[in-house]
Amino acid sequence: MRATLEALWHRALNAVLARDERGPLFRLLGGAMVMGVVWLLAALVERPAPDPETLARWLAAQGTLGVLLEPFERAAYAIFHYTVLRHLVLPLVVIGVVVYTGATYLNDLFELKDVGATMRYLMSALFGLDYDTIEIKDGGLTPESKKKRLHEIGGPGYLKVHLGNAALFERPGHISHVYAATPRRFLHGFERLREEVIDLRDQIRPLGNLELFTKDGIPVTAVQAEVVFRVDGPPARSKDNPFPFEDKAVRRLIYGQVVIDSKGTARAWADTLAELAREEIARYVGSRSLKDLIAQKQKGNLPPPPSAQLDAEQSQNSPSTPRSLAVTNAREPLTLSFYTTQFARRCERLGVRLLWIGVGTLETHEEVTQEMIAAWSTEFEALAKTNALVLPEEKNKIRKLAIQELLKSVMNFWNEHTRGPDQQPLPQDDWPTAYDIVRLYAIKLRELRKATHQALDADIDQTLHYLDHLAQPRILGGRDEDDMD
Repeated sequence: MRATLEALWHRALNAVLARDERGPLFRLLGGAMVMGVVWLLAALVERPAPDPETLARWLAAQGTLGVLLEPFERAAYAIFHYTVLRHLVLPLVVIGVVVYTGATYLNDLFELKDVGATMRYLMSALFGLDYDTIEIKDGGLTPESKKKRLHEIGGPGYLKVHLGNAALFERPGHISHVYAATPRRFLHGFERLREEVIDLRDQIRPLGNLELFTKDGIPVTAVQAEVVFRVDGPPARSKDNPFPFEDKAVRRLIYGQVVIDSKGTARAWADTLAELAREEIARYVGSRSLKDLIAQKQKGNLPPPPSAQLDAEQSQNSPSTPRSLAVTNAREPLTLSFYTTQFARRCERLGVRLLWIGVGTLETHEEVTQEMIAAWSTEFEALAKTNALVLPEEKNKIRKLAIQELLKSVMNFWNEHTRGPDQQPLPQDDWPTAYDIVRLYAIKLRELRKATHQALDADIDQTLHYLDHLAQPRILGGRDEDDMD
């Protein structure tokens, strides 16, 4: 029995102290019941009664209704008599003092400057009277919402999130929730917005002109550097879900923010990725020579469209299919090569999906350009001289291989028709043609041998000599034919 009573007591206490939408209703009903009991007890104790003559005159003026209205008249007189109402002053004063003290405490705790606004907030939190509503739109809170105590202190209250936005709200006890587009959502007690609102639209960040150095130490300027990204999530978009995202990506962006000063100011997540993009471009340019950067070729399976196409894509409220990855601009061969799988995965670990990164052009100073032209001219001349020395040797190697392949083909043909148990003898009428073929091969091989200006293996020279012997005219059926073996 005792355990049952304790359980009921805890349930009632939790219902009264709850921070959800029902808690203020229980508190309001409980407070009204207490005040009602006090009021009723005061009326029963004081028992004020109206003057009999005055009551009789009033009832006589009502005619036949006077008989029915007499009990209500006496009850109203007893309830609203000053001797009864004075007993309600003390409870109301106590409630007012408690609310004012709590509002003063919250005002000092959150460094607010308006105790009256804080008292109104506290009354709504205690009894659910006139909840505030904060609104999230265009990647942030509206100016009116930033002035409300619901934003500065936290719930209870209501939240409205427009399409294309997401926000992380935290409750006491390290409980967090990610809220996206919603017309109305209740915020529990002390549930507050954590840091900034996340804009789910594609983010285009110009990086400006970057002063960089190539691998060979040449200063270059990356003009019109730009990065395009969005919150990580499913790549496919639809009419029902035009801004897909993952809750864990939003949490990574919020909890992974970088503090940039001693005051604890956190850098915006979009600015953080822009800084990473600058580092990636600097790393890419610094790992390649200027010649390699200029000579780089277009890569076919690289990322999505640049800013112009992304603007057109965002102008549609409900994109049903992803855009083609084909990019048609004059700077494509240069810009696309800055997109690397390694950097894209690094962005995913931060909660961001990289769409595109690159620069418009790479510019060098005039004197640097002239020096590079002179250096490249010298390099090409040295390369030409080297080729002049190496080319004959390469030709001799190719000729040697050709001789070996031809000899192998001829000898295989000859052995197939003249030697071994599986030989296939040629008819007598075909032997003159066979000798002509062998003689033609012998001539060609001898020409290749003369054109090869290097020593060959002894076996190759012996084989060529034997092939010359085979190519000599024969008398069919004579002694020379028998000596061929």
